[in-house]
Amino acid sequence: MLKKKYSKINQALLACSYLAFGLFFNPSQILAVTTPAPTPLKATVTDVPAEKSETVNENLKKVIDKVVEENKDAVDAKLLASKQKKRSLVGEIKSVRADTLTIKTLKGTQILATDKNVKLIKAGKIIAASDIAVGDWVSIIGEIKDDDFKALTIIVSPKSLATVEPTILFGTIESFAKQELKVTNRANAQSQTFSVTKASIWQDVLAEKALPTLFKSSIQVFLVGTETDDGLTAHTIRALAPFTKPTQPIR
Repeated sequence: MLKKKYSKINQALLACSYLAFGLFFNPSQILAVTTPAPTPLKATVTDVPAEKSETVNENLKKVIDKVVEENKDAVDAKLLASKQKKRSLVGEIKSVRADTLTIKTLKGTQILATDKNVKLIKAGKIIAASDIAVGDWVSIIGEIKDDDFKALTIIVSPKSLATVEPTILFGTIESFAKQELKVTNRANAQSQTFSVTKASIWQDVLAEKALPTLFKSSIQVFLVGTETDDGLTAHTIRALAPFTKPTQPIR
């Protein structure tokens, strides 16, 4: 009986030991004590409360509005200048009326108003629209306003202002007489006749001035000219080989 009594006492003590261990050494409690708490994140610029952000934007808008209002005249002038850009046109007169001119340009036909604000100039003098004839050429200075071209100054010329492409060739002189130079074009073997004038430049193989009389038939030349409605005109004629006689310098 005594052994049984002590056995029960030992079992009770062992049970109390387990209970105490469970109370004071709970693994979850140990983890909670030993694991450091995470460090809180610092606030950034984006963490500004919404109401404060709206206040900042509103204040910035007020500052911008104030600056624009203080410089309103300068801003308006810049906007006006950007809308009214200067432009120029060159064309041939196709029709003349009391208040309009019809001109043909490289971009097509255009009708321009000629009111009292448009200045018409010919030979350095102010003229009326009635002094302009069909076939005259004009240089027009104007501006783009509301997507339309408005003429401000129109300068009239009786001569063509069309851009002329140069005629360039290598060839052989066939003949030269009475201000006409006939050359066989090396590129296509065709004969072309050029008018020569007092302004035509004659050069030897070294690009020095030479007498026109030295340019005989069979001489190889490099020629630069232009072609108009009146035909071909030679502006520079250069020999491609030395002449048989020394070049006589022209003073």
